[in-house]
Amino acid sequence: MEAFRQILTTYQGYGLLAFIVTVFATPLAVYLAKRFGVMDRPDQDLKPHARPIPYLGGAAICLGWSAARPRLSPCGHSPRPSLLLCLPANQRTRRMAG
Repeated sequence: MEAFRQILTTYQGYGLLAFIVTVFATPLAVYLAKRFGVMDRPDQDLKPHARPIPYLGGAAICLGWSAARPRLSPCGHSPRPSLLLCLPANQRTRRMAG
């Protein structure tokens, strides 16, 4: 139990940083999704929701995770490698190839 407390104490600041960035980035992501039309529009076959839903919520979560990630690395590298991990596998291979 003591080891768990030590881990929690060590990393709680990173979790808090990721949470705060995500909380503030989510409304921005919703605004940008609505502004640029990045919406999941309902149809009656596959998407039975009542109204369009913004797609960029995952980007806000990725941004929060990426904000805390460089602080976890021993060298303090830039967030670019951590952002790369947030991309789906097919986009990662396309970005690395081209």
